[in-house]
Amino acid sequence: MLKSLFTYFIFSAFLKFGQPAEQIQFLEDQFKKYIVNYQRFKNDYSCSYINVNSEDTKDVSNVFIKHNQCPSVVVGDNFTASGYIPKLQATFIFLKTIQDIVTQIGKLRKYRLWNSRKENHFVICRRVNDIKFLSGLMQTIWKQRILNFVVVFVWKRLEIFSYNPFKEEVINVTSYKLWHLHLFPDKLSNLYGYQLRVSLFNNFPLTTKENGEWIGEDYVRLQLVTSMINATFRIIESPENSLYDGAYDDIMNDVTDFCFISHYYMHYLYQGAEYTYTHQPDQIVAVVPFQHQSLFHNYTVFSIFDITVWVSSICMITILVIFTTMVNLLKKKVFRINCLQYFSTSLGNPLTNFGTQPFAIKILFLIFILSCIIFRTAFQCFLISTFVTPKPEEKMTTIAEFRESNLNIHTTAFLANMILFNEHLSDRVFNISAPERIKRLYSLDTSASYAIILTFANKFMESLKSNYAKPPFYILEEALVPGMDTYFFQRHSPYLEKIDECLLRLKQYALSEKRVYTSSYFKRNFTRSRSPVIVLGVEHLQSVFHILTVGLLLSVLVFICEIVVKKKFT
Repeated sequence: MLKSLFTYFIFSAFLKFGQPAEQIQFLEDQFKKYIVNYQRFKNDYSCSYINVNSEDTKDVSNVFIKHNQCPSVVVGDNFTASGYIPKLQATFIFLKTIQDIVTQIGKLRKYRLWNSRKENHFVICRRVNDIKFLSGLMQTIWKQRILNFVVVFVWKRLEIFSYNPFKEEVINVTSYKLWHLHLFPDKLSNLYGYQLRVSLFNNFPLTTKENGEWIGEDYVRLQLVTSMINATFRIIESPENSLYDGAYDDIMNDVTDFCFISHYYMHYLYQGAEYTYTHQPDQIVAVVPFQHQSLFHNYTVFSIFDITVWVSSICMITILVIFTTMVNLLKKKVFRINCLQYFSTSLGNPLTNFGTQPFAIKILFLIFILSCIIFRTAFQCFLISTFVTPKPEEKMTTIAEFRESNLNIHTTAFLANMILFNEHLSDRVFNISAPERIKRLYSLDTSASYAIILTFANKFMESLKSNYAKPPFYILEEALVPGMDTYFFQRHSPYLEKIDECLLRLKQYALSEKRVYTSSYFKRNFTRSRSPVIVLGVEHLQSVFHILTVGLLLSVLVFICEIVVKKKFT
């Protein structure tokens, strides 16, 4: 019985491989050598096996499964899963023939646990007669945007080949003495000037194209990242006004490799792409116009002094008139004439018949004149300051305060969808196009507020503050929606993790922050003087008032001395 089973096994093996049993054993021994040496330092790796159920591949795949001690998952053709699934670190793809490669890669893209950037082993289960196919096979795999891979097969012995597309070099790994240490080198550490295809578009004011040259933070970051991996890049501009949609279409159609315009991450957008880690935190904020109070409704000439000052002044004049009238009663000066004389003096006109007045009246006159001088000076200063001081402004800081105002929010449809989650603002949000929003902002349209991302808002306010002493807009302190900025790539892009690493280094060493770039657009469109205008107020003239008061007191003292001396000698 056992002999019959053994004979059947040998015969079926011969039919499948067209080779005698010893050749099958030779294949298994060679592949065993590969998997044993591979997993020597990979005990903590998780692996998956693809296309193991075929009659032509299951014997070889069983060798890998049997001798690989790593945690493993066998993926069937109908493999489905939901929820979060961690990406596996190594994938073994078993091929009956070379022609199966494109079909198997197409299936791989549907498996959620497959990561093209991890270690991929393409195992050809039949013994090959030559290696002329190798160059074409390598290029075919690279065209599918798989970079970290090896092709394993048996020719005269076990053969392992990898491919560096940036040098267009087919590498015979088995030529190394310790070949298991050279299976998956870091090919992205040096791209040897390889040209990356990058989507850019005019994302004013953060990244713009002026006189045929790109400027902005994203472009600077792109230059630094590509220099770190020794790569070049070719910019492919999205169709006009298509913005992120155009860049996404180019990526999905394999026109470009990735888009390097900072994208405020929105979970419901561009689900067919992959995203980098956030390179900077961001948020949706409201740029709000200042609400000016009406100067004519809230302020009058009589508001210069408090009502108590006006009442005290009138009372003082009345008391002086009454007292003067009582003193001059014998001279029959009427009350009406005294009122007119005091009123005339308060306006700065000289007193008549000052020398004929009694001494007590003269002292009262002097006190009154001194008070009138101080009163008139203060009145004039306060009156002038009301014309040169900016109108009072109301600045909101919270969404609750904004809700109580009568302002609406204008923004693009993408940002509006996120703001609408805030029930308190759902009836205040109106959609406009991105170019229309920029036009209204830079034409200083203060009829509404505008929702934009914080990086854009900071750039906008920076340009306003450099050209206006009092900018007409400010940023609401409370964010409408917190978030982050990312870049998006082709799904299964080989560059994603390496560029993530480079962006992290840029952030750690603050390389991109050391360069400052400004657009000449601001110089062309804002013509106000950059010198700050200082509005003079009473606080700036305190020393002048002190000198005036001391001078007046000395004058009064000299005048009193003059009167006393004159009276004594006459």
